[in-house]
Amino acid sequence: MVPAGYHWEPSDEKYRKEYEDNCFDAANKSVGEAQDALYSCAPFIPEDYFNGYESVLNKCKEQINVVAFRYSKSSIGDSRKGFNLRPDDYKRTIEINEQWRKHNETIRDYLSGLDIVD
Repeated sequence: MVPAGYHWEPSDEKYRKEYEDNCFDAANKSVGEAQDALYSCAPFIPEDYFNGYESVLNKCKEQINVVAFRYSKSSIGDSRKGFNLRPDDYKRTIEINEQWRKHNETIRDYLSGLDIVD
């Protein structure tokens, strides 16, 4: 939704709107599913790991809210026209990706250190 690098989208206005709507719907659904999964497993996740993933989730929610604002309707019409993402929005995407990788690596290190009992 908020690209951090190379980005492709249809040039035709009608198809671009449909593409953006599909991306938004998929992202919104994914964030909801991630939230449900994280919170349902919270009692079984060490606090540091939970907090790390919750931080990523909160940044994702921020991105959803930024884009949702773009989709809000007003009496003037579609607010998508004239809507511009700020540099912080692009930076947040990079932060999300970096935090995600960092926390996954932390979990991998933790798992590799566990003893397997047969």
